[in-house]
Amino acid sequence: SSVNVFGPALVVDKQLDYVNEKRIVFAKRKEAALDPSVSKAVFTDAPISPLTAGRWFEVRLWHVNSGFLTSCAMGFTQFKAPEPEDEDESTRLAREEEGLPFDCKLPPKARDIPKTWLVGYNGKACADGHSAAIDLHLNVKILPLTLDTLGCLLTPAGHIVMYVNRLEVARVDFGGLGLPLIDTSAELFGVVDLTGGPQTVELEESFPPTEGEVAERQVLQAKKDARRSPTKKKKEVAEGVQEEPKQDAPQADNADFSEG
Repeated sequence: SSVNVFGPALVVDKQLDYVNEKRIVFAKRKEAALDPSVSKAVFTDAPISPLTAGRWFEVRLWHVNSGFLTSCAMGFTQFKAPEPEDEDESTRLAREEEGLPFDCKLPPKARDIPKTWLVGYNGKACADGHSAAIDLHLNVKILPLTLDTLGCLLTPAGHIVMYVNRLEVARVDFGGLGLPLIDTSAELFGVVDLTGGPQTVELEESFPPTEGEVAERQVLQAKKDARRSPTKKKKEVAEGVQEEPKQDAPQADNADFSEG
């Protein structure tokens, strides 16, 4: 069967599920969006199979709320999250009678799930309970109304490479950061922590981008950036001038109020 995503934060989005007949689009539950104590983790419902380039999965963010800091994260986990099908009947009936959603009983942040490796959270690499700072600012790359994609590649060497719109934005060598390594021989599921702005998600059927595709997308991205920016920026793009990456204001590690 094809791989899809599930999680305690999600419910089927009836308004968008007509867009793709083969896969279902999921939206963040209201209680997950508003309550920082509710997990926003999204998992693939099957392990990610290795390709020549490594293990790869990609999601499309159909709706991003501009009122929240986009501090999501993406990576891989050895943890197999419980699914609704694993729930015993008496527990299910009692829960449904009270109108409660299925609860995986996960920590609020996916980075606290054992045997989980993530990249994101606006400048963090997280590895099985440990973390280190990296140069990554998703808040200026994931924008409302742009239908951005997030891709994640686990290389055979155990590095995680993150992509936004199929362009590389971060490459993390966990060993080089002094963090625990990923066991690339283990069964690994894809995981996304939908903290912040992203509200609606769909798993893409895709492969890692090729060198030729990357070159084409770099040109398209430069044109897109020019449309989003003032006249000065357009001139800089045309002249090939590289702008220094914008830095987010420092955020407290537990600043959940703004994360959604």
